[in-house]
Parts: sequence; C-alpha cells; structure tokens
Amino acid sequence: MNLLPLTFAFLGLFNYGSHHEAKVACDAWRSNGVQLSSGRFKHPKDFNAHGWNGRWTTEFQFSRYCSFERSTNQYLAFERKEYDAPSRLVKRFRF
Repeated sequence: MNLLPLTFAFLGLFNYGSHHEAKVACDAWRSNGVQLSSGRFKHPKDFNAHGWNGRWTTEFQFSRYCSFERSTNQYLAFERKEYDAPSRLVKRFRF
C-alpha cells in the first residue's frame, strides 16, 4: 500500500486554502481571548503632548494576538496569561 498520497492528504487537513482564510481563522481565535489590564501611577517621565496628569491610569492589552510570517506563509498565534508576562507561541495558521 502506498502511503504517500495518504500522508499528503493528512498534512493538507491542517492548512487553510488561502491567506484570507488563515487570517480569518486566526482573528476568530484571537477574539476568544481576554482583555488584560494593569494599573500604574503615571510618572513625570511619561509626559506627552497632552501633559502629565500625575494620576493612576489603567492600561489594557489583549491576551492573544496574531503575527503574519511571510517567509513561511502562516500566521503565528501568541498568547500571554498576565499583563506583563511574556507571550508564547501556541498555534500556527498555515496556508
């Protein structure tokens, strides 16, 4: 029995048909993440065009994000558990 066609068919199950399909799938995965927040006191070094207000501020970021890697034709999906925690690669959306 020739396993070569079966191998290619199996590998094809994990690929998306186009760049658009892979992006939509990664965006759908990202939208199931949570919003992480961190409060901090604004320091004078944080002065910007709007001025320094010296107040407690809350910053937000999402727990999941996607990054397109052109050289391998895939979207890399990263996730972090806490606001300042490093993100880790958890999934690949190949096309």
